[in-house]
Order: sequence, then C-alpha cells, then structure tokens
Amino acid sequence: LPAQQADFDKTSAALRTALHYDPSVEVPLQKLIELYRGANRTEELLALYQQHLAQYPADMSATLVLARLYGELRDKRAEPLLRDAITRHPDDALLAWQHGRFLEGQHDPKSVEEMARAVSLETSSARRALWFGELMKAAAVQGREDLVLARSRQFLADGSMSGEQRLRWARQALASRLVKTAELLLEGIDPKSLGADGEIECAMLRARVFAALQ
Repeated sequence: LPAQQADFDKTSAALRTALHYDPSVEVPLQKLIELYRGANRTEELLALYQQHLAQYPADMSATLVLARLYGELRDKRAEPLLRDAITRHPDDALLAWQHGRFLEGQHDPKSVEEMARAVSLETSSARRALWFGELMKAAAVQGREDLVLARSRQFLADGSMSGEQRLRWARQALASRLVKTAELLLEGIDPKSLGADGEIECAMLRARVFAALQ
C-alpha cells in the first residue's frame, strides 16, 4: 500500500541519516536491519549502500555502515570491504575498531591488536573509554595484558585520565584479572583527591593488587 511504503521510506531515511552522522551507533543499525528484514528486503538495503559507495568510494561513514550490515547479516563480503578500507584509510579509528571486532568474531588472535590500535587512534574521550573497557575484556581472554598496559601508559602520559577514571579502570582491570594494569593505574593517585568513598576504595584496590602480586 502507498501509505505503508511511505512510512517505510520515512523510517528508513531517518535511521540512515542517524547512521550518516555517527556510523558507530548501535540502535539505528539494529532498527534498520529489523525494518528491512521484516519486509524481506535486506538485499535492497545492502544495494542502497553499495550503489552509494560506487558513486562516492571515499565515504568512510557509508563504508563503515555497510561493513557493519555485512557483519550483522553474516555476509562474507564484510572482510574484503574492511580490509580494502583499512588499506586506504589506516588511521581511521572507527574502521580499525570495526575491523578488530570483526576479527574477534572470526576468533582471529590479531583482533585484540587491531582493537588496541583503534583505541590509540580514537580522539573522542567517551568513545575511547567505551572501547578501552571492551579492550580489557578481549585482552584478558587472549592473555594480552601488554596491549592494555601500553594504552594505559598512553592515557597517563597525555593526562586524559582523572583520578576517578583511573580508579574505575583499575577496578575493571582487577575484575578482568589484569593485575599489572590495575597496579599501574593506581600508582600516583592522591587518595585525598577522591573524596571519602574514593579514598577507601583506592586503599582496598591497592590491597587487592598487593595480595594478587604476592
């Protein structure tokens, strides 16, 4: 029916616009897939981005969205698309992160290295914090605390971590059994700058690190 088609097109356009402005967001991508899958039109959705990229091959936002769509739809075209995009844009943090997550889904041991590279490249503090937490989990599974330590040293050197953030990351590092990372993050924190609760937690975390290192 024309009215239903109009609603479909309007919803599709709104979701694709949201992804244009931030190709990393989760909810619009999932809703877009649900919309087209529900209408049995997923190939049409892929074709929209394929045709756009044929005309504008340098559009990294569209490239990332298409790569994510391929990944979600278990389409084997995800890997060559990402590999080509990374070759052309090696310093794009979002592409590097998506590539790392894709490799993780393929159980490739190089995934955590690519995720660490993405964290290093990312300039948005909010996104970097989100990725750093995911990197900790992945690195713990693969026994690559060295990568987390390197990123932690980078953050400490550029002053991008407050005392409260260091405390939070130290807590997560301990939860992931990354004891050396927790020790590094807790070094040099002035407990009195954290408030009463933070001061107590800092002392408790330091005691746990000390016990774990014995």
